[in-house]
Amino acid sequence: MKHLPLLLAAALAALCPLAAQQPAEAKREPVKLSLVSGDSITGTVSGVKGGELSLITDYGVIRVPVAKLTEDSRKKLGISADANVAQLEKRVAELEALVERLRAENAQLRRQPLPTPTPTQVQPLTGGGTNKVTPSQPAQAGGYWISSTGKRHNARCRFYATSKGRSGSASDGVACKVCGG
Repeated sequence: MKHLPLLLAAALAALCPLAAQQPAEAKREPVKLSLVSGDSITGTVSGVKGGELSLITDYGVIRVPVAKLTEDSRKKLGISADANVAQLEKRVAELEALVERLRAENAQLRRQPLPTPTPTQVQPLTGGGTNKVTPSQPAQAGGYWISSTGKRHNARCRFYATSKGRSGSASDGVACKVCGG
């Protein structure tokens, strides 16, 4: 029993390398750490492993990424900033350039007119097969499709030229409730 404190100290040193480096009285003293978000957290440092700081608080053990600590808090704990910061900043710059290129490409694609779908006619099912779709009469560019039920669909409607019908004008048929005809 008299060796129990030494065994506990050895076990703590093996599990928590940062705690082993600090003097015994510093291990039990709570530390107030500042985060880059402006928040602060108070607790006893138990160690740093894999880029995360383990902190024992009143609410339990909390793991905080070292990158989320302010520079002052890292200095207070003797933790250096990652050496990969330059590499990460370079990667962020590459990704930002990619995002800008994709935004420009999307804007260019939005300016292009949508292709007008070819009107089709649905054939009845034959002997367990699938529907055969064949083109029917061509629709006028930017025109309207009048379905067999008399509904008028514009070229951007999902029902445009998907069923039996004919091409028509803006005054033909009844406006579709989906696209407004």
